Amino acid sequence: MSLQKNGDARRERDACVSTFGEVAGVSLFPFTGAALDRLYDSLKESDKGLTWKTPRGMLQAVLLPSLSEPHRLDEGSYPGVGIEPLPIEEHRRADRVLSSNRLGAIIKTQLAASSEQERSRMRRTFAYWGDPDRADTIEEKGELALAGVSESLLRAFNLPWIGSDRADGEQVAAPETMRPTTGGAGPAAAPSQQVTNTRQEETDRTVRSTAPTPTGYPRAHWGKRSSTGS
Repeated sequence: MSLQKNGDARRERDACVSTFGEVAGVSLFPFTGAALDRLYDSLKESDKGLTWKTPRGMLQAVLLPSLSEPHRLDEGSYPGVGIEPLPIEEHRRADRVLSSNRLGAIIKTQLAASSEQERSRMRRTFAYWGDPDRADTIEEKGELALAGVSESLLRAFNLPWIGSDRADGEQVAAPETMRPTTGGAGPAAAPSQQVTNTRQEETDRTVRSTAPTPTGYPRAHWGKRSSTGS
């Protein structure tokens, strides 16, 4: 029985590493290398004369918001609004990045019957874990991936697959009324409907007003070392 449990645990860990990656035997879950890069790049370069792009800023503004809410993964409500604290540049936030491009239109169309909270989670997933400038479905590591986000990653976040049913680089159909993003230099302005988020979303945004000082990691079970590295 113990051998079977060990084998199941090993297969689960291998699947997790395949989806999220690892460093020195430690899983990056719930992040990926790409997500960490995008979140870091989204931090404010200058905030009242100080920069968030430091190791301490990475801990406070990127890692701690997720480590402080492990229940979201248990509940299937990750990533929440907490992953976009005040140190994130306004024009790099998911609602702004996906406000008027093709991928944002796909999310809006495919999740038309879903709640605004689920659409917001999907936007955050593609804005940081994926490549929001793409809207193609390709095959990566033996599975389909839309804009760099794999089916297995969406399943891990309790989100549905919204890409094409085959890997041919074909873009998923979006509403014809949706215009593609223009090539302007500045960040695109969010459409008016994005401002009218649900009351719960607005409440969550007020809660994230400050980033707490990292004095320790609550329930640091997300990055488990492999048995060979312990």
